[in-house]
Amino acid sequence: MFSTKPDVTAKRYVRQLSGYLADLPEAQRRVILQDISEHIEESRLSGRTESEVISALGEPREVAKASRSELGVPEPRGTGPWPVGNTLIGVAIALATFTAAIVSFFLRNAEGQHPDYTSSTERSLTALVELYGPGIAVLTLVPAALLAVLLLVPLRMRRWATLICAVAASALVVSDPIDAGLFYVPMAIVIWLATMLPFAKSLQAGRRESLVLRIIGVLIMLLPVVLVASGVERGNIGVFMLPALIWAVACLAIAVGIILNLRISYWAVLAYGVLALIVAVFDSGMLVGAIWLFGGIVLSFGIYGLLRLRPRAGITR
Repeated sequence: MFSTKPDVTAKRYVRQLSGYLADLPEAQRRVILQDISEHIEESRLSGRTESEVISALGEPREVAKASRSELGVPEPRGTGPWPVGNTLIGVAIALATFTAAIVSFFLRNAEGQHPDYTSSTERSLTALVELYGPGIAVLTLVPAALLAVLLLVPLRMRRWATLICAVAASALVVSDPIDAGLFYVPMAIVIWLATMLPFAKSLQAGRRESLVLRIIGVLIMLLPVVLVASGVERGNIGVFMLPALIWAVACLAIAVGIILNLRISYWAVLAYGVLALIVAVFDSGMLVGAIWLFGGIVLSFGIYGLLRLRPRAGITR
């Protein structure tokens, strides 16, 4: 095993190897890591440096691949830092493009309109592309174009480039240009995920992180249930009783799925977030911003759950 003061290079190597083997059963992973640790320690005692031993072992990903081959375990999809990073950047680009279309053609501006017409949305509000011209559509696509450039950045520089884009996306939300900053929140959340997740010690979350995030996910899903229950008690739902009850039951079922950590529940959360964003496109009421923000958070949690919370394919006995 390691001496009392192991070289930081060896510690990092074993930690990275553990990340590549994170989906294996705990017992198998522990045996592999113990063998590697003992091999490094024996080589140190024989006079070789840890750097020499690690160089001879090869990259952690290759060692993990060889170990899987010996155990007959297939290589999981999305291993390594940038298959996951590329996926998240792709999602962020799609969200940025979608948001650009919403901001340009659906987001309405009432500035300069006569107050007598405020009762009619179609008559009183003007699409931004109509108000400012086609150039606004090009400007709203700038975030998507900048994110696409990330895929061309060399891997050794991409972590910092992604961080810069995440900071810029946050600044875009805060600065709120043309009153559209809130609509870029989903994109900003996903690009922050792309900044952090690929470089975590392990793609799969630890028990404490998994428990905390699943509790948060359950609370998010129970919020509509509480709202519907409150509306039923006060008699405020009326003709929307059946759709509201279906919505509440669906959210409750998703919450149970998150408690059981089922993969299908995170897919349902992701679809729920997308649906909320679509609903926000056609809802010109006072809650459009809240719905858009809620949809972005739910969508991001679904992505996070699928990538990091070790979801199960089904209930195991």
